[in-house]
Amino acid sequence: MLHHSTPFLVIRVFPISLPFLPYAVHPSVSFPVLDVCDNTTRKCFSEVGNRSIQCSVRKARPEVSLYLSSRTVAGDINVSSDKIITPEGEGYTSRVTTNDVFHYSSLLQLLVCKASYPQGILENNESMVLAQKVDVDLSRWKAIPKYIERNTLMELSCTENRTGFLLWKKILSANEHHPLVYATFLGKLFTELFVNDFTLRFDGSLTTSLAEVRHEGKYLCIYGDGLSDNVTLYDVSIIGKCILL
Repeated sequence: MLHHSTPFLVIRVFPISLPFLPYAVHPSVSFPVLDVCDNTTRKCFSEVGNRSIQCSVRKARPEVSLYLSSRTVAGDINVSSDKIITPEGEGYTSRVTTNDVFHYSSLLQLLVCKASYPQGILENNESMVLAQKVDVDLSRWKAIPKYIERNTLMELSCTENRTGFLLWKKILSANEHHPLVYATFLGKLFTELFVNDFTLRFDGSLTTSLAEVRHEGKYLCIYGDGLSDNVTLYDVSIIGKCILL
């Protein structure tokens, strides 16, 4: 018979509960989507009537929190909104909606949607829309007459003061205004041209190098800083070259 006189060490192992880490589900669109914009762009312009604006992130896991704010010269100010998060597929869909787009500024507002989320879920956390109220009563402003010689530089100044954002439109009729260009100056400069005839200078002036008869008409510039706004209105006439006899 064998006798074991050597002592043995017995180790008892207890299972450890590890925290559950949910697997990530990436949404098909990698930024918050505003329903008045195309889902391929994070910045857009929209004419807004009596309707709400909604921002969403669909089918993300973990869930994403969304916030709406008005971007102003004094910083971002939260706007009243309704938030809802619902399960969808393997993730969650987050939505935030506001009916109070023009609370701080009556004509033009830069509305920003921001997302708060775990690292790696989205590529960009911010989208924005420059929203213009559609029912602008132009009778409040008197058009400035502007006479420009044909085939010369046409330049229309929007404002002499620093502004946060602006929008140029051509007035085709009482109920038809065609957007030409808009720009935002709060933070990084961003501009978008809707026509090729014009360019926008850094000070917000609308220009075209060769004025033609087709450029005649009324031009509207709406500008603001998020807390107040104003309008500059021109009535442009293109004239022939004057020859002194």
